[in-house]
Parts: sequence; C-alpha cells; structure tokens
Amino acid sequence: MQGKQAQPQPKQQPQPLQQGKTATAAPAAAPGSCLVTLTFSSSASSETAAARLKQKQLYVDRALLWHASPVLRGLIEDTGYRTATLTVMGDDPADWEAALKILHHDGLPVTWDNVGYLLRLADKYDIAAVRTACAVFLGSKVSSEEVGLTHPLDSARNLLHAASLVEWYLLGPGTSGDSGSSSGQADLQPYTAVMPAVLETALQPLRRQPLTAAARRQQNMYGYSSGYSTGNGADAKPQQGSARDVISTLKSLQAHPQYDDIVARGVQGRVMAALLACLEQVFKEYGLAC
Repeated sequence: MQGKQAQPQPKQQPQPLQQGKTATAAPAAAPGSCLVTLTFSSSASSETAAARLKQKQLYVDRALLWHASPVLRGLIEDTGYRTATLTVMGDDPADWEAALKILHHDGLPVTWDNVGYLLRLADKYDIAAVRTACAVFLGSKVSSEEVGLTHPLDSARNLLHAASLVEWYLLGPGTSGDSGSSSGQADLQPYTAVMPAVLETALQPLRRQPLTAAARRQQNMYGYSSGYSTGNGADAKPQQGSARDVISTLKSLQAHPQYDDIVARGVQGRVMAALLACLEQVFKEYGLAC
C-alpha cells in the first residue's frame, strides 16, 4: 500500500519539545520503521548546560538515521532494534536540527555560524549528506565579501579557517569512510577545490609572480579578488593592499592563541611556503644568497 501509514504507538509519538514554538505532531515514520527519541548528554561540568541538554529531545524516523549514518546504524543494530531512545554525547541539539533538515531535504540550513559544527557532526557519525551540504556551501562562497583573510580567525569566514575545514573534513583521511565514500569524495572535488584555490589567490602578493594556471582559472570562474595587488602585468591596478599588508594580516592571525588549533597543518604549510617565496624574492632583489 502506498497510502498514509498509521501513527506509531502512543509511547513513540510524544509531542516534540521545541523552545519558542508551539507543539506540533511528531513526524511520521517510514513503513516498518518507528520513531526514536534523540536525547543529548554532555560531559560539561555546568549543571545549567547539562539540564538544558537533558530537556531537549528530537524525534526521528529510525530508518532515516539507519540509512544516513553507518555509526548510528551500528548502534541501532547492536540494540536489536528494540531501543526507542538514542543518547548522543557532546552534541548540540541545534546542530542536529540543522542536520535533520538536510536529511529531510528541507532547505539548506548551512551557515557560516554552523558549517564547522555540522562538518564535525558529519565526521563523527559519517553522515555523507551533511558533509555534501557543507561542501556545497563552502564551494559557493568565494567572493572577497564572503570569505577572506581579514575576517576574525574564530569565524569560518576567515580564509585560513575555511580552508582548514576543507582540509580536515572534506579532504583528509577521516572522510574515506566505507567503500562508497571514495567516489562520493571525488564527486565533491569541484567544491573542495575552491577554498585551496582562493587561498592561493589571497597569498599571491607574497609570491609577486603570476598566478598558476589553475588558480587563475579559479579566479576567472568565480570572480574572486583578494583585494591585494601583485603588481604584475600592464593592466595591474595599484591597490592599497600589498605583500606588506598580507604579511601584517597573517602576523595578526598567527598571534591568535588558538591559531594552531584552528588552522590545519596543510594550510599552515601553504602560508609558510608563500612567506618563504616572498623572502626569496627579497633576497634576489638585493643580490643576497639564499
């Protein structure tokens, strides 16, 4: 039968508790499935935070979680499909609400404020759909107004931060997952290639040489401008930015107490390579041996 299914048993369909919203009917479960209650627990010492998480519950179709997350699938199977409650440790209910919207194809709730948290959630539970949504978001935010070196390092809008999210969660070994993940990772390549190319463009004033062919194609395709001038080419326009401005910005970012935690090693390596290239150019100009 393709008709609407009967409601689950009463003990599995409590009214969802949503702060600031009126109670609505619990979501329907797929045929042969049931609703499970996601509850949240934290190891934080704050009693207030622990109590807030304990009160928050989300009601989800078990089949949706089973198909979306191999990690949760294993947990469901270990319980013999008998559990009506899944407790997740250390997760924010708001991140799960956004993830469930993605799984239900209910818009694209990814923002600069939650993209890092959603990528961590996708990595923790190996949720490919959430990972893909974040990759699409980051791959579409390439203008200098959206992302750049001048944004605070704590924000994902900072280019070093955004490129690090790509390295850690979209390019790193942790995304290999199951046997089907390799092809999925290749499918994301048009999106995951964007931030490294944008970073190359932003660091180009340090190299004081023409962009690589790949970076120039990326710049032309998405119209990204770092706001700094390389001083190359007859049509190069004098701008306020320069290699000195880039160095000053990077110096300020590297002074952040959590720089090593926020910026991935590969991204740090790109920054160091650009700075060394700048130093080499200075040595050449002054006839100094490297």
